[in-house]
Amino acid sequence: MYLGYGDYDKNTGPIVITAYDPTTRTFANAWTSRTESIEVFRPLMGRLYVPAIDPIRTRDPVFSVCDPAGQWSDGRIYMPGGETITHAYDMATLTGTDLWLVGSSDRDTRAVALRSLDGGATWKKSLELSNQPGDDRNRFYFAEAMNNKLYLQCSYETNSMVFDGANWTQGPLLPWYTQHTEVFLGKMLILTQKRLLTFDGEKIQLAFDRGRPVRAFCVSKKALYLLGESKMRIHATTDFSTWSMFSTAPSNTCSIAVLNGKLYAGTTDSKLYEYNQVLPAENPNDGNETNVGEQPGPPYAPQAARR
Repeated sequence: MYLGYGDYDKNTGPIVITAYDPTTRTFANAWTSRTESIEVFRPLMGRLYVPAIDPIRTRDPVFSVCDPAGQWSDGRIYMPGGETITHAYDMATLTGTDLWLVGSSDRDTRAVALRSLDGGATWKKSLELSNQPGDDRNRFYFAEAMNNKLYLQCSYETNSMVFDGANWTQGPLLPWYTQHTEVFLGKMLILTQKRLLTFDGEKIQLAFDRGRPVRAFCVSKKALYLLGESKMRIHATTDFSTWSMFSTAPSNTCSIAVLNGKLYAGTTDSKLYEYNQVLPAENPNDGNETNVGEQPGPPYAPQAARR
């Protein structure tokens, strides 16, 4: 398990990527990334990629990567004219052989999507969206592959962009200010403004209704786990319909993850907690605050919020 931290508003960094061994229960410094914050880890094509959301200097590496042997290295972007990336927000793969990196260009901060067909050795610009009048920046905050399509949303109230392997087309407007998206049961999960949403390629709905704010979520092999913010309760589902609540997390938990069938909670004071019981969500039938037959939430309209 790897852990990161940082605050790119406060310009922390460089950031140490910490490795945790659940067998020995020990921590070790695995790698130092020259970024001011780490927001997402992406396992792609047998490697672990860590985009540099805010490189300390313009020519610093824009991502870190760990190979199958556990060896870390820096990733750099080389494009014609010396163009590079100011903010690398996310990475993805569509085909399992291509690699994508999205964020903003160092040239008037246009939103850009870069594609590599050789494992990140060389890159080409696949999509670029200019700034809107009256604003000096545009960015892609996430990239997610679902149903053989790659979805991007720029930081404006415009349609998403969808790549089918050959061409870009416009998709629906998606919430854009998020650094955490995953796919579960054929739907994209988007955590934004403390709401967990689902997107099936056409419509957006609340995944966890009743007006309950969500602080964090993670996907295991069979289940979706989320952390409700109001009482720091852990909820789980295998079908978006039946939810079970089985534990509470420390009040300062900011992330959750599942490793080897165990649930972990990371906190803002750099502590890691392990849930010491078998996870019930592989077959959720706990009657403790379980909502049997609860339907997906109502349609959700993304709220405008620039950063």
